[in-house]
Amino acid sequence: MTPSPRVLIVAERDDPDDLLMQDRLRRLHGCEATLLDMSTFPVERRGALVHGSTGTRPAAYLGDEDLAGVGAVWWRRPRRSAVPGEYYLFDVDFLQVECDHFLEGLLWSLPAAWVNHPTDEILASRKLHQLATAARVGLVGPPTVVTNDVARAQEFMRAAGGPVITKRIGTTRGLATQTLLVSAGDVDRLDSIRTCPTLLQRYIEPGGDVRVVVIGSEQYAFWIDSAAGANPVDSRIDLRVEHRPLALPEREEALLHELFRALRLSFGVVDFRVSATGEYNFLEVNPSGQFGYLEVMTDVPLFDHLARFLAASAQAASQGLGSDSANATNASPSRSGGPWPAHTSDGRSAASRRIDARLRTGSGVNAAGGS
Repeated sequence: MTPSPRVLIVAERDDPDDLLMQDRLRRLHGCEATLLDMSTFPVERRGALVHGSTGTRPAAYLGDEDLAGVGAVWWRRPRRSAVPGEYYLFDVDFLQVECDHFLEGLLWSLPAAWVNHPTDEILASRKLHQLATAARVGLVGPPTVVTNDVARAQEFMRAAGGPVITKRIGTTRGLATQTLLVSAGDVDRLDSIRTCPTLLQRYIEPGGDVRVVVIGSEQYAFWIDSAAGANPVDSRIDLRVEHRPLALPEREEALLHELFRALRLSFGVVDFRVSATGEYNFLEVNPSGQFGYLEVMTDVPLFDHLARFLAASAQAASQGLGSDSANATNASPSRSGGPWPAHTSDGRSAASRRIDARLRTGSGVNAAGGS
């Protein structure tokens, strides 16, 4: 009897998205899906990596669970190990490093399909690196400077010839920080960037925004009518505006494939700002971006699509057909005919087929729910 594919979800416990994915994997695909919160190590969990004779694969254990059969790993916003704090500061720092290196090394050594592999995700999440990579593959974005040099920042704002926005370079847990227009008061405080680099970008008046969820070789794009919202600067703020499925222009679709291949990602969420005249401006890619609200608002079954991708990757790995990182294989459309099924639009809602032809050709946005 063939064992059920095993998928490990490395994330926060009690996160509703992760619990929903665990349910979909079990119920729809018969997977053995396990959720691991890394903050439960070392106080609540034991672990071991056991090396045998030369040429044999090390055995990895968490508690009594043998991880050898894990076929796919969804690396989803994990926490660090949570070490006891009742020691001297030096000892706590030592424990933290040892626990992090142990648990990360234990997991990263698994010969599974990764969505996404942590080392690729770390690199891809560095905004300066992704902007440079996007430019290399041909994606066009607004003029941007990232600096702690006050003179360069002032020069950029003078040359912009219009409004400029600022947003953070990195990401952290907790409340999201907004994208904001640079005000006159901000200009007066520009000296503060000397100790904290900032990202400045020419503001593009919106026709709307497009968020794309990339799963393997498939792209699920959504039009956001941000121009009609209470905060057109940041499309995440006003969720009362229309969100609906659409098809990307062929150029952007092809370039996203190239970007994900270059970044070695098999999953991510991409944001575009579409100008009032229909030009697509690449903003960023988040390798662990939020997408659950898009399913709620549009009925496109994104969790089902991702669950199917994870299950197929786990099945392929268990059969020895795709044990290397999914990042280096499944993300490439040229290999979509491999052991994993190519995702089609069959599972999308009927609404996703009602696509505005103007957006596909880039000829305008007004008919697509823009301003």
